[in-house]
Amino acid sequence: MNTASRSFPGRSIIALAPPRLASRFWLLFVLPALLGSLVLGALAAWLDTEGRALQAGSVAWLVGWALMALLMAAGGVATWRAATASVEAAGSPVAAGLAKGAVVLVLVGWLGAAVWSFVPQLSGRLQAASGQDPEGSVQAALSADGRRLRLAGHLGQGDADRLQALLQGAQRLALVEIDSLDARLHEARRLASTLQAQQLPTRLLGECVNACSVVFLAGAQRELMPQARLRLYPPPVGTINPLWRHLARLHLARAHAQAGWPLPWATRIAHMSPAVPWRPDAAELAGAGLVGVPGRPLDVVLPAAPAAAADFAQALSANTVWQALEKRFPGTLAQAAERLQIAAAAVPAGPSGADTLQVVAQGTVQALMPALMERADPFLREKFVALLAEQLSAVKEGGAPACRKLLDGDAALRRSVPEELRQREAVWLVDAAAEPDAAPAAARQRRDLEREVLSRSIGGTATGQLRSLWGPGGALLSCERAVELLSAVLALPPSERRAAVRRILLD
Repeated sequence: MNTASRSFPGRSIIALAPPRLASRFWLLFVLPALLGSLVLGALAAWLDTEGRALQAGSVAWLVGWALMALLMAAGGVATWRAATASVEAAGSPVAAGLAKGAVVLVLVGWLGAAVWSFVPQLSGRLQAASGQDPEGSVQAALSADGRRLRLAGHLGQGDADRLQALLQGAQRLALVEIDSLDARLHEARRLASTLQAQQLPTRLLGECVNACSVVFLAGAQRELMPQARLRLYPPPVGTINPLWRHLARLHLARAHAQAGWPLPWATRIAHMSPAVPWRPDAAELAGAGLVGVPGRPLDVVLPAAPAAAADFAQALSANTVWQALEKRFPGTLAQAAERLQIAAAAVPAGPSGADTLQVVAQGTVQALMPALMERADPFLREKFVALLAEQLSAVKEGGAPACRKLLDGDAALRRSVPEELRQREAVWLVDAAAEPDAAPAAARQRRDLEREVLSRSIGGTATGQLRSLWGPGGALLSCERAVELLSAVLALPPSERRAAVRRILLD
């Protein structure tokens, strides 16, 4: 028997391998190491990103690492012995040395990957394999009246099934409140589909982390309370393979886009760093139409009757426009809430009653308009006049009575103008509420001089009509005449235009 045959006894597993060193190196060592790392990396990325079949996947991950360790040990021994046998059989000592060096480098690299990817996750994977989510489970609390469901904690393995059963049994449920919640993507998507099917609104009270936003955006209407925050970044992926990390982020971006995030935002979320998460503010979310009632910037999700004034105030405080008005005029929310509580006792239940309550609330905003005009700078006043002209054009089919109602500040009619104009008016309200100081009122002598200048520019009749154009009790002009007057004002030179706008809005 020659030396090579003595090195590989017939009963050894190694004897089943191809006799050449190169074949044994690639087939018994490199190929298992490569395929094993790819499969385990893909499995870890899928579990950490999607979170589906967490228990079975964790079992497979643990078994896979154990199997890979055995294969790496067996392959390393086989390659090492083949290299030794090659030298004894007068083979190239350089090739044998390179093969042994490659075995050492690969094993060191594999051990480093194990320290990086296996050891930190071992405890969590063992817990998941036993059927318990290592991040915990969600805490769900149904209010005493059965109308509100509050979620907190971590939406983990199996929680979506439990919550779906709870939602189906809560016949009076009218609102889902989210208070400091994190979530696995798969569980969040399943719960989101149930919320969408039942057309339930969502309200964010605390911090919403990562896939929690999928649940939040599933609401038929979405409210963001003043203290609430979204904290968005991709979940850590338990693999160092750049391919799987990249694919995991692509999958995460698609999932967030499907949940309702604009695609650029979904991509941004998927590429954030956990150390520097993205926290979009309420203004950004409202501007993208992600919070509030779409198309009606002042509308809020009102509590079901009977409700206390504090409940109405809390509902109003979720809206960025109402927040800005409350900051400028403290007590606005309390005043609107009292009006809503009184009106809620008189209006019938149903969509028409809810719409009536929204009009009642917005009547409080209209009452603040003169004070806002006093504080607004000339540029903001001119923006409002330009917006007013477009709103009049939008309701002109209703004739002079409709235009007069709009100029009087009729809240119900203002809700009927096109969505784009309603959005612009909401932005104007926030900007006007942020004005720090009241603009000084023009002295009487100055107003007389301005009236004389305007009479020469647009005529005495038009100048007289400007004063009664905006606000309650004005003249009943045709829509065309009202738009004509406002257009003439906007076409004036700057100084005369500012004087005309002051005459419309302040005199």
